[in-house]
Amino acid sequence: MSGQLDPTENSFVKNIVESAKRTAKAPVVKKDPVSNDNLISLCSMFQGSNDLTVVRDLAMILLSYSAFLRFSELSNLKCNDIIFKDSYLIVKIKKSKTDQYRAGDEVLVSKGQSMACLFDMLLKYVGMAHLDIFSDKYLFRPLYKSKNKSGLIQ
Repeated sequence: MSGQLDPTENSFVKNIVESAKRTAKAPVVKKDPVSNDNLISLCSMFQGSNDLTVVRDLAMILLSYSAFLRFSELSNLKCNDIIFKDSYLIVKIKKSKTDQYRAGDEVLVSKGQSMACLFDMLLKYVGMAHLDIFSDKYLFRPLYKSKNKSGLIQ
């Protein structure tokens, strides 16, 4: 531009442009947290289902909600990490993001009275999937589905 300085190289102009980029973004819209009512309505919707996929997914949702598990903790659970007692169950967590010393932890989950009872749903899942609760295999595994049958992939 015939020997003139480029106005876009000025530090004041650069700061204004950067500020405009930050303020022009759409605000972050946070999702509503899942409530007990959401879980109860979800479980009542699929109450009589004998589809292994549905029962497995409900068990995963209820377990992660009830035991405050992240997906990595949920997906790494083995069958022998769940111990059923008369009125509660114990979930052994071997490794967690917040466990600095990797000592592991146990979470106690009480048997519920509502439709969204984790205890009952896990028992239903274990029974339908024919899982050995003393085995060292993963609790939540992929499924196969054919016309009339579905099951866990070994």
